[in-house]
Amino acid sequence: MDPKYIYVIETFKHSFGITDEIDIGYGTTDHKINIKASNTNFFNCSNLYDHKKTVWKDWKGRKIPFLFDDTDSHPIIELKDEKVIINYDIVASSFFFLSGWQEAVYMRKHQPFRFPYDASIQNLLNIANTAVVNHYFDILMTGIQRIYSIPLSRSPWGPPPFAISLTHDVDRIESGWLEEGISEIRKGRPATIFNLLYKRLFDEDIWFNFDRILSIERESSVKSSFYFMTQREGILKSLRALLLPKKIPTNSDYNIFKHKYCSLVRKLIEAGCEIGIHGSISSHLDAEKLKSEITRLGVDVSGGRFHYLCFDMNRTFDVLEQADLKYDSTLGFSNSTGFRNGIAFPFHPFDFKKNRAYRIIELPLIIMDHALRKKENFPGESTIDTVKSLLDEIESVNGCLTVLWHNNYFSDHKYRGWERIYKYIIEEGKRRGALFLTGREAIEQWLLKG
Repeated sequence: MDPKYIYVIETFKHSFGITDEIDIGYGTTDHKINIKASNTNFFNCSNLYDHKKTVWKDWKGRKIPFLFDDTDSHPIIELKDEKVIINYDIVASSFFFLSGWQEAVYMRKHQPFRFPYDASIQNLLNIANTAVVNHYFDILMTGIQRIYSIPLSRSPWGPPPFAISLTHDVDRIESGWLEEGISEIRKGRPATIFNLLYKRLFDEDIWFNFDRILSIERESSVKSSFYFMTQREGILKSLRALLLPKKIPTNSDYNIFKHKYCSLVRKLIEAGCEIGIHGSISSHLDAEKLKSEITRLGVDVSGGRFHYLCFDMNRTFDVLEQADLKYDSTLGFSNSTGFRNGIAFPFHPFDFKKNRAYRIIELPLIIMDHALRKKENFPGESTIDTVKSLLDEIESVNGCLTVLWHNNYFSDHKYRGWERIYKYIIEEGKRRGALFLTGREAIEQWLLKG
């Protein structure tokens, strides 16, 4: 079997703790479980997928896309001669999403600093908030349960039905007075900037709000991951980037080596939080730069996320492995919520050069404050509906909802109202019985599954 498709089967087996005694065949008819293979040679070339060729089928009340089949006339699963036949190529479709094939092809041709949501099949098919790979896996799981009378675990999180991993990218701590002040001036409230500046001069900047975040999480008995940067930008460059009509990427506005930030890191660790690395601009392409930043952070680092979600599917996983990180959590869309790799589980990415899985684990990013705000400047009921829909999807597939909430979104001016959404995610997750984990804990729990 092609290594690409072995990778998909192995990812499925790990996801559900399935042993080799389960007889799964691909492109065959003589196994107990048989998945039909399409006649596609798509992965032998470097083409973007033509979304108009997608076949749609109903699975448990959901319309699910199949990418490499040419008819919708067959049942998804049928039983023949005590064998299960899955009539649609869930393996090739799974590989397309899991491997990030569309990104690998796009990045070779365009070379932006991150893959644009607008170019994605998720956008073209309107499936960003559907964990399609999990549904493909559910089809296979259903086929197995029709043949085998053995218990199969559906949740890798133990008794809890799903997990939530709360994370914070710490981009800016010292310029809240300026950015929020400019926002207030634009809203016709210029007096506010004096209050913000007064607080900055005689207390702390409004974005030095970690006690506020800890208090929210402590009240609900949850912990989170904080990803810090070690590369600082000068004030003039930061101001210029802020005032330009189209923002340019800049690094942090704080010096992590100042005594008060060293004390902050210790305080977060004592509170049970995880400290991770927030890789600076271009570090996603430079292993030595990333290793230097991890070393300079001065704490035990298991993983993190790249600033601005910078990522190149053809190069960045090599950088992460060379930096000896255990996990990454960059792969989410900057302009949309949802499943960038179609999956709600952590997973080992695919190495195109070596035709095998990487060692590192990707913890998919599902909800980011900025992506929600792109739809609605002030959070309303539609924001709650979006979050609720994603929680429904995550719960239905026993996934992990990874959340990114920047520290500046806990503010009372420019980002007023967004703290309420963060609290809602926690409260609703608690109500539904979710297991709350830091990024590091989510990966450790996932590895126990295998």
